[in-house]
Amino acid sequence: MPFAVHHFPAGNDDNHPRDRDRDDRRRTQLDCARVVLERSSSLLLSSSDAFLVARRRRRHQGLTAASASAAAAAAAAEGADCSVAESGARENRDTVFCQMRRALDLVHFVAKEGVMVRK
Repeated sequence: MPFAVHHFPAGNDDNHPRDRDRDDRRRTQLDCARVVLERSSSLLLSSSDAFLVARRRRRHQGLTAASASAAAAAAAAEGADCSVAESGARENRDTVFCQMRRALDLVHFVAKEGVMVRK
């Protein structure tokens, strides 16, 4: 498991139920963020790879079109499809990255809230 699981200390048995509920909520939020980060790490790798493959394909077709004028029209038509594929791959990569950033923001919020409450 690449991400460590941290749990809040149980504390005394005479804790107020509100405190136990708050700690349970924090544990649940951190567990959700951990799951999102674990799943998204492999998705980010594959979506970045797909984006780079689409970008390389577009650049390679651009070089082919420049070298052969007869094939330039066909390559340009395929290049339009490739740029659509590249923009789709870029959108997927950016979406996964934003999802990971939101999960990290949740971890930051839970940690900050825990520090403010414990003071």
